[in-house]
Amino acid sequence: MKYQNLTVVILAVLISMSCGISGKVSLDPESRKFYETARLIMIKEEKDIFNHLPDRESRQEFIRDFWAKRDPDSETEENEFKEEFFGRIEYANRYFREGIPGWKTDRGRVFIYLGPPDKIDQRPISTILLSKD
Repeated sequence: MKYQNLTVVILAVLISMSCGISGKVSLDPESRKFYETARLIMIKEEKDIFNHLPDRESRQEFIRDFWAKRDPDSETEENEFKEEFFGRIEYANRYFREGIPGWKTDRGRVFIYLGPPDKIDQRPISTILLSKD
């Protein structure tokens, strides 16, 4: 009997997946642009919530709250965190592009998430010549 119930549940899940029943909604261009970049710093729960918001107004409210709760100083008009985030995206696009925008590369995502390194160790490339003698 247990296996019969399990089979019914599995079939129901497979049928719903094949019918395209999903909790996700299609995003308007503004929401898609926000999600595309902000997902780099979103936690899983925020991604799930955003992808299931029913309308544009709900998503706009989410976006306002998303940046507001990350604002280190709510007394100022600008959001320093948001400005730093988009500054890092610009930097990544300038220095880490590899046929795709820099913020989409591994180096770019690491830079956006962690910020600039504390120290950069660069060594000149040298040539070593070996002789058979």
